[in-house]
Amino acid sequence: MPRVPVRIQPSGVSRFSSLAAAGRSVPQASIRQTGPALSREHFDDRRLNAIQDKVNTALSIAKGNPFADGNLIEGVTFVASTLTPVYHNLGSTPRGYFVLNIIGNAASFVRIPEHTDAQFLVLGATLDCTADIWIYI
Repeated sequence: MPRVPVRIQPSGVSRFSSLAAAGRSVPQASIRQTGPALSREHFDDRRLNAIQDKVNTALSIAKGNPFADGNLIEGVTFVASTLTPVYHNLGSTPRGYFVLNIIGNAASFVRIPEHTDAQFLVLGATLDCTADIWIYI
């Protein structure tokens, strides 16, 4: 069975660096999970073809999940009442995000839509913390 494609996104220089506090930088890496891409092999055995069709159907359902096409950005550091650009490199403006893990204070987050684009999601936090964020398109 082929491996699930995973792409590591390198960090880049933030065009929002003026928004970040001194000494802070863009997270080092994000992991993009796009789901399996399986080709179909045609065999003389009808049952084997049926198994392939059922596996492809099951995987297409999982890949059709609206949250499947996204990036996990780990260890984003937020400073209270400061806008933080999060580099996601999804290629289009994200539809949303999930905060998966918060280390430190339990902060609430707000998205700043006018600064969000195809490479950055700009978030503000109410308290200082570090968080892991899943950003999806």
